[in-house]
Amino acid sequence: MLQDENPKNKEIDDSAPKTWVQIKIMHHMKVKALAFRLDKLVKIYKDTFEVSKAIMSSPGNVEQRKIQADELDAQLNKKYDELNSMKTDPAK
Repeated sequence: MLQDENPKNKEIDDSAPKTWVQIKIMHHMKVKALAFRLDKLVKIYKDTFEVSKAIMSSPGNVEQRKIQADELDAQLNKKYDELNSMKTDPAK
């Protein structure tokens, strides 16, 4: 009864099953392709984070760090563009 009195709880209960149903309905290969892309994206950002920590703690002066940070940004954008250009839908 308490859930019926609080409309927020009802919204959460109604929306959660719909989400799982939608996930189960998705084509298996499409889900695998999306998971692969997500794994690649997470790896890119983890690697970028490690390099940025190394730049932050490097003994170089400010100008050298700025150059390294700009190079890192360019590499990140290149990897992200490559990932976006990958074919993620195997049906096409």
